[in-house]
Order: sequence, then C-alpha cells, then structure tokens
Amino acid sequence: MWKICISLLVLTFITASLFAQSESLTESMTEEQLEEFNRNRLTVDVGITTSAIGGGFGGITMESYRIWTGRQGFERLSESQFYAIAGYPEQAEKAGKYKMTAWALLIGGGALLVGGLAWMTLGMTSLDDDPEYSTKMERSLYGGMAVSLGGLIPFWMGRNRVRKNWSSAEQAQMVADEYNRKLAEKILSRRKSQNDQTASHGSTEFLKLFPTSFTSP
Repeated sequence: MWKICISLLVLTFITASLFAQSESLTESMTEEQLEEFNRNRLTVDVGITTSAIGGGFGGITMESYRIWTGRQGFERLSESQFYAIAGYPEQAEKAGKYKMTAWALLIGGGALLVGGLAWMTLGMTSLDDDPEYSTKMERSLYGGMAVSLGGLIPFWMGRNRVRKNWSSAEQAQMVADEYNRKLAEKILSRRKSQNDQTASHGSTEFLKLFPTSFTSP
C-alpha cells in the first residue's frame, strides 16, 4: 500500500512541475499565440463512476473508480486519439485494442444473451401440441439458459470495460502536461525565429541605405 502512495506522490509532483513550467511559458505569449495554444493544448477531464461487480455467494458489490476524457482544445478525443496526438503511438494502439475488446465482449455477449432468451421463449410457446412437448421444452429451456449464461459473463465484462479507461487519469494528466509544455516552447521559438529574421532583414535594409557609413576609409 505504501508503494502505491509513494508512486502517486511522485506522479503528483512531476505533474505539478510540468504544469508550472507550461503556465510560466504561456505568461510570455501574445494574445494570438495564446489562442493558438488553447486551440491545440491537451486537457484531461476527470470524473467518478460506479459499477456493480459480483460479490461472494451471489452478492453484488459496488465499485467506484475514476474515469477521464481527453480533449484537444474544445474537441473531445478518444483515449487512443489522445495518446496518438501526444506522440505515444504504442500507448495509442494499446488503448484502441482495449476499447475494441470491450465492445466485442459487450456486443457478442449481448447477442448470446438475447439469443438464449429467445430460444427459451420460442421453444416453450411453439411446442404446446407436440406429444414430446415435455422433453423438447426441457431441451429448449436448458439449452437457451446455457447460451444466455454463456453470454452474460462476457456482456458483464464488456459493460464494465467500456466505461473504464485503459490508463489512469494521473498518467494521462502527466502526458498532457508534457505535451503542452513542448507545444508552448514550439510556439515561442517560432516567434523568436520570426523576430530574428525581422531584425536581420532590418539590418540589411539599413546597410543598403547607408553603405558608406560602415565601410573603412
């Protein structure tokens, strides 16, 4: 437990340091540069959700966990898009596979669940006049029940995974702060380069106007 607390403290310290660096850089920006920065910066919206999980002896317990949503400017991003923009293609691929697996479990399990229930219902309502009604009804009942139970587990797993993130909110915030710091530095360095070019051009034009003033006699 103490290792987890230390890790969280270290992550918090690193995140705070990166955020402070980014904020100090934006203070020296012009209004136009600040608008560009805000349009392209990454932010992390954090929330808390609750999910039901299985307990012992058929009981149900509730689990609360943090979820986050990434944004670039005012545009909402998927977790995979967030990491791709931040320059982490490997993490983006893993986040995308995590979500694809979650949806596959949810849809596939849901299809088995509905199919099993339909088999049970149709089997019991279509065999009323059949002399072997009892035997066939049992097959339909137990077969449909087995299919439904087989679909319930992946459906439950997929439902919980769809609502969760592949990575933690702390990791996402650290990545966002690192990206924003580099973005601010890039914007400011472009301004410095433009100023240097302007100064160089001005010196050249001045020498063209007064060429003899800076030549040796």
